Formats: sequence, structure tokens, C-alpha cells
Amino acid sequence: MPAWTLTDEPTTIHPFDVLGQSDGTSHLMVHALLCNETESRTDVTKQSNIRCTHMGPPLGQRSSSCDAVGSAGLNDTHRRKIKVFVDDRLMERAAEKKRGRLNDLIAEYRIHPSATRPSREFPLWRFSCVGFVLEAYNAAGIRLLGAPLPFKTLDELKQLYPRHARHLDDSDNRTRLGIGEGDRWPVALVGYVLNSLSRAVKQIHSDEYVPQPGDEYFPPEPSLGL
Repeated sequence: MPAWTLTDEPTTIHPFDVLGQSDGTSHLMVHALLCNETESRTDVTKQSNIRCTHMGPPLGQRSSSCDAVGSAGLNDTHRRKIKVFVDDRLMERAAEKKRGRLNDLIAEYRIHPSATRPSREFPLWRFSCVGFVLEAYNAAGIRLLGAPLPFKTLDELKQLYPRHARHLDDSDNRTRLGIGEGDRWPVALVGYVLNSLSRAVKQIHSDEYVPQPGDEYFPPEPSLGL
């Protein structure tokens, strides 16, 4: 299967593979990134620093170690379309920052829906880390996730988004993040994406993956589903 956890044994990753970072104590995946290496690498372990593009927030680039990799068997056309999408988003963000209109680092971040296009209210795409990955793959004609997604409560989201837990306690921030109403939401999560890539390449390209409870983890752990 084209998705796996990284170990001390070197493995191969490719440009625009999906990368996952865990909570550090389990296989619960809490952050998604895109590999931004210019060429394939055959030396990657769980300690390796990998060049990535991700929605931090903010949207940007960094080098980081990761815990899991998902590869969709991308060809040159797929990679070219993903690169155009990623480069366009980075250029748009840089232009807005130069205009002095991005003082709030989480203004471009949202949880539900996982991605929204520019509007009169906000001039940029807004993403969760997962939404950025999903839309980049959508640009290449690969739709990774289908509906319905499992619903998550506020307490579950705080466990799944530990870096943003304090923001989730504020009702105004929840509204801005897209979860201002209701008590549970169908949020796209990192583990869902990695599990969608743990299939045959032909299936990845043809069939959207419908996540199940336990897919927050990679590999999935149904008995521990949040």
C-alpha cells in the first residue's frame, strides 16, 4: 500500500507526497503537509528533515521531520498541476502580506469546511492543514475524501488540534474557524487523508475514501476512535 509510517529504515518519498505528523505519543495524526522536495529522496527516516509546504498557520514552507507518508503515484502532470496550485497560493499570500493586510497569523486558517475560496470578506483561500492538501490534490484531479465524514465534538477537536485548543475555547474564534454553531461537526482530519492513501493507486485515483471512526489514527485504530 502506498502509505506507511516512517521508521529508522530509509525509505523513498516523492515531490508532493502527503506527510503526516503525530501527537508524539501515539498514531494519532495531528498535522498534514506536502513534500516540497524538488526531487525524490531515497534516504528518508523518521529523523529526516523534509522540505514541506503546509498551512501552519500561516501558509508557508519549512523543513521538518514527519511520522507518516502517503504517496498517490503522482505522474508529471499531477505534480505540475499541484505545483501551480501551491505556487499560486504562496504568491497570493505574499502579495497580501506586502500590502499589510495579514497581521493576524490565523486569519487564513479554518477548520470547517476545510477550505474556502476568496470572497469579499477575505481575499485569500482559507484552509485547515488538511484542506490545503485536499485542494492541492483536487487541482490535479484526485479527490481523496468522500462523504459522510464522522462528526466530532468540541472536546474531541481540542484533542485533535492541540496547538489550537485555547482558540477553540473562545466562541468568537470558533465562529471564525467555521464551528460557531452546533455541538459537533464533520471535520476533515489528517488520519483520514493518510488512510485514503493506504489503498491501491488505481483506487486512490478513481474512488473517494469515506473515513470511519478510528481513521483519525494511522494506521487506523477503530477501538480508539474519537
